[in-house]
Amino acid sequence: MTSYCLIDCEINEYLDGDGCQSCSLECESCRREGDCSLCHDPLCAICSSFDNCEACAEGAHIRHKACECKKSFYRGSSGCYPCADNCEMCTAGSDLDCTRCKPGYYLQYESMTCDEHCPTGLISNEEERTCEHPLQVLTVDFTSFDHRW
Repeated sequence: MTSYCLIDCEINEYLDGDGCQSCSLECESCRREGDCSLCHDPLCAICSSFDNCEACAEGAHIRHKACECKKSFYRGSSGCYPCADNCEMCTAGSDLDCTRCKPGYYLQYESMTCDEHCPTGLISNEEERTCEHPLQVLTVDFTSFDHRW
């Protein structure tokens, strides 16, 4: 029979791997390194209890009772970080991590970058803000062909 032991850290300590580590000197309590909050969600800045967030950290907002990164921010290891200037949505902070572009820019899927113009040979899709190959947007109406051979 296997038994497990829960590690019980003090209020001024946090669990790091297999042991307790001391909180920063400026913290009375903490749940993780460099964060004086007792909130469960690392994106929560102010909470009234372990899982009741009242205000989110910079770059985040409350949605469905939880904090999530705002538009033009991505979730990193310890918070929300801004996307590149021309990205509306991204997976990380470099120019090569865009998933949706801000107005006036077009996403190039090959490089995942947002540019003001599509490269030669690609067509700009204004609604989706993407650069597409002409064959992607080509539609043929076969009902107009004369099928009498």
